[in-house]
Amino acid sequence: MTARPQSSPPPAPRLVGVIDIGTNSVKLAVGYVANDRVTYTFTAREPTRIGRGLMSSGKLSSRAIAGTAVAVSRLATDALRHGAVETLAVGTYALRAAANGKSAARTISRKSGVPVRILNGSQEAAMVLRSVEARLRPRRDLMVLDIGGGSAELIVTRSGRVVLARSVPLGAVRLTEQFLKRDPIDLDEYLRLNEHIERAAMKLFSRVKATDFDFVVSGGTATTALAMLGRGTQDKGSAVSVTSLSELEARCVRSSVAERKRFRGLPPDRADIMPAGLAVLLVFAHHARKRSIRLIEGGVRDGVMLSVAEKASRSRRRNTTTARPKAAARKAR
Repeated sequence: MTARPQSSPPPAPRLVGVIDIGTNSVKLAVGYVANDRVTYTFTAREPTRIGRGLMSSGKLSSRAIAGTAVAVSRLATDALRHGAVETLAVGTYALRAAANGKSAARTISRKSGVPVRILNGSQEAAMVLRSVEARLRPRRDLMVLDIGGGSAELIVTRSGRVVLARSVPLGAVRLTEQFLKRDPIDLDEYLRLNEHIERAAMKLFSRVKATDFDFVVSGGTATTALAMLGRGTQDKGSAVSVTSLSELEARCVRSSVAERKRFRGLPPDRADIMPAGLAVLLVFAHHARKRSIRLIEGGVRDGVMLSVAEKASRSRRRNTTTARPKAAARKAR
């Protein structure tokens, strides 16, 4: 009887850690890419609010920078502990908008030992789109809105081509500091907040012709809304009615920050900024003429992980292409 050769087990996936330094929090995802899909094996989040006061001062405080550096260092240790062979960090609105953003990124990198790359608005939008496309594999045109702490990114695709990609300063932290001064929320202040969002949305939507697209929302507001509604963060997200989100907004607006901190699914550090995030989401949903939208986890970390995997794949192909002629030359000797 002839023994059958034993097949070798598939190689373990190459785990990468991506740290997203956002205006409100620092988030870690450890995961891998297979068949152009991202799988997370570990996630963590630390609220640092590095963008606190940025609206008024134009700078990041030394205290916020130091706290963020400590958080990045801790998360990098978590990434290593959970098998990441490489960890990198990206900074978004707060680091690119602050007058001292570049020096802050250098300080965080030096103190944490993690390289920090600041994404511009176009790069952040591109990462968000890559994330959504990888998760949904869309067959229709897309409108993607990512709501962060400092900015919101709006991307529109038509027939697989990007026709609009904009980053606008409509983040939940920024808008809260700019408009919502009182607790509980003053309705006149909330009206002015919505008017501000309306003006920005009208400018953006004037560039987009009506079309049959899927409206997808990612970012902290989206994932928090899912948690507050008792929905899980599945890979393809969840379709949620605009009516449900409007009821959630009304509940938040009627409540004080202290009361919101006790809401199911709402992290205490997001209790003050959630009303502004929901206002952005609902204004854009209205302009998109949608009764239901898809809320999805995804976002920048997915996009960065996909980019890292693509770069590694290109490098392997180059090395293979180079190695073949060298091997042939050795045989000919």
